[in-house]
Amino acid sequence: MKNGLAAVFAALSDGRVHSGPALARRLGVSRAAVWRSVKRLSGLGLDISAQQGRGYQLAHAVELLSAEKISRALSSGAAKYCKAPEIRFDISSTNTVLLKRLAAGAAQGHVLLAEYQAEGRGRRGRVWLSPPGAGLCLSVGWRFKRQPAALNKLPLYAGLAVARALAALNVREISLKWPNDILLAGKKLAGILIETRAVAGSAVDCVIGAGINYRLPARARAGIGQAAADIYSHAGSGLARNQVAAAVLNRLFALLDLIERGQDGDLLNQWRRYDGYQGRPVALNAGRFGLRGIVAGVDDEGALLLQTGAGIRAFAAGELSLGETRIGSEIPCGTGRRRPKI
Repeated sequence: MKNGLAAVFAALSDGRVHSGPALARRLGVSRAAVWRSVKRLSGLGLDISAQQGRGYQLAHAVELLSAEKISRALSSGAAKYCKAPEIRFDISSTNTVLLKRLAAGAAQGHVLLAEYQAEGRGRRGRVWLSPPGAGLCLSVGWRFKRQPAALNKLPLYAGLAVARALAALNVREISLKWPNDILLAGKKLAGILIETRAVAGSAVDCVIGAGINYRLPARARAGIGQAAADIYSHAGSGLARNQVAAAVLNRLFALLDLIERGQDGDLLNQWRRYDGYQGRPVALNAGRFGLRGIVAGVDDEGALLLQTGAGIRAFAAGELSLGETRIGSEIPCGTGRRRPKI
């Protein structure tokens, strides 16, 4: 049962050894039910040891997500908009759930966090999975009264909000990768997924989803398929998960307020100051096409500027990876547009 799974996770979260019989008595379930929950949690990526004659032990203690702790750490500005954060142990996708609630008119300012997402999504259809307690999976629901002029730049701005939140917490070596990846010492730390939907009149429903690595087990890190970072490896236990969650929410609500009021004027310049790929050789995958070049920043619409053999071109979508500079051998990309001469 789901409730049983969450209860066993909570019981083991202190990192101590707990015997099967003691857990069963404490939770009011059978020893077999405890064993099944432990097996399921291990299958989700948690490092749980089973010590014969002693019991079960999580590899390290985990701070459970707490609506009370997060609420206490919210700024007055965020508290103005943020309803009491909702915490779920597991969920399909925090973004999916909030989009549905927005459609019903019930999720303005709503924050949803989960210890585990079964169907967590990243950009371009990728899967974002993280073991329970290993990261932060959160989404914010918002309905813009009118479609904001800055809507297409929201992925960049949301990445900036997370970067600034972490930098303010003294997490060093934070940078951004276009359009919305947050890097720590050059490795992926977090990602942003923005989903929008037009509603009646000129209003727009928007959900900002953030997935942030807090403390990745070695097994999870090995399965990611790219260089990954986590907060704990750089900051240790000095930064609690709930503290990070509140700091990110403070910045996201401040951002949404600015965009709602049309006062996002300097945000793109701030994003540029965090740009970790400026001047670097990259390969750009833009759907069926790809090319190589050197990153020349972003234009005033948030599109990537790429120096190629044909000059500087702007791209509204695509995926970057570091690569050799072979500007003379680009493959024409269908989503690119030539930057007008100034």
